[in-house]
Amino acid sequence: MPGAKKTLDEKLEIISKVCDALEGGANSVFEACAIVDVPRASVLWWIDNAERIGIDPLTVSRYARARSVIIDRIAQEIDDIAQGKDRGPNFEDSAVAVARDRLRLDAKKWHLSKIAPKTLGTPKQDISISTEGEGSKIVITGGLPDGN
Repeated sequence: MPGAKKTLDEKLEIISKVCDALEGGANSVFEACAIVDVPRASVLWWIDNAERIGIDPLTVSRYARARSVIIDRIAQEIDDIAQGKDRGPNFEDSAVAVARDRLRLDAKKWHLSKIAPKTLGTPKQDISISTEGEGSKIVITGGLPDGN
């Protein structure tokens, strides 16, 4: 029933389902909450106010770990795109394909910068893409400053 107050047990069950969705392939909390059919604002409020409403630290920790799975998954997708691992057997090596890969990389890097701004921020990176010779080559240099 929409708008009904949830008991602590119901909140814990919902958060667990959201974590399962995140660990199972959802690319965002928004997507995970849609899968579970719960408002994202509710889940975020429960996590932000966990101590006050009686949600145990282990549940909050599991939620944080589940969110980190998203970061790992997207980072792996970026690596796969950059190395051409996601290309099928009928891949046509062309300037259009290289441009599409560049757009996909940029979109995934932007997504990472938004879901983990303190960790990933907006690093200075140089991306060069070459279509000369026998195939495409994507080279990413630079990254986060090491702060030294």
